[in-house]
Amino acid sequence: SDKDFYELLSVINPDDAIAQIGKTKRNMYRPWLKDLIKLKAFTGRRNAELFAMRWNMIHFEDGMPIYIESPNIKVNKQQNNFDEKDFQYAYIPVGEELLELLIELGLEENSNSDEYIITPAVENRDNLEKYASIYFSFFFKKLNRNYKRQLKHLRQTYITREDLFLNRGFSM
Repeated sequence: SDKDFYELLSVINPDDAIAQIGKTKRNMYRPWLKDLIKLKAFTGRRNAELFAMRWNMIHFEDGMPIYIESPNIKVNKQQNNFDEKDFQYAYIPVGEELLELLIELGLEENSNSDEYIITPAVENRDNLEKYASIYFSFFFKKLNRNYKRQLKHLRQTYITREDLFLNRGFSM
C-alpha cells in the first residue's frame, strides 16, 4: 500500500540499522536502498534488471525521457540470448514519479552515460542483487506489520497498477 511504501522509506536510515546475524553484527543500511525501492516501484522490473540499468538506456523525445529500454534478463536467460544483438527488451514508460526520481539521481548530468543508475561505483552487481532483498526485509520488519513483504512484491504492485492504468483508465 501507499502507507507501507512511504513509511518504509521513512525508516530506512543509518540509525538503528544493525542486525544480529548469528554471532556477527551487520549494518543493513545502504545509501542506495531508498533509490532502489523507488526505482523498483516505478518501473516494476526484476532486481537484476534494476542493477543492470544504465543511463544510456533512457530514450528521449524532444528532450524529455519517454521510456527506458531494459533487457528482459529472465527471458534472455530462458532463450539463451547472451549476445546483446539478440536481446529481448522491456520498455518502461517514464511516468511523473519515475521522472522525478531520475532527475534526483542525476539524469541531466548522466544522460547517455554508460554508468549504472543505481550505485555506479560498485562493480559486483551480483552482490548488490543478492543482498538488496535482505536489506529490504530488515527495514520492512521495523514497520511492525502483521504480514511480511519482500522486495519482489513491488514488481507485483507495479504490474497491478499498470493494468489499472492501461485497461481501466486510472492514472498511475
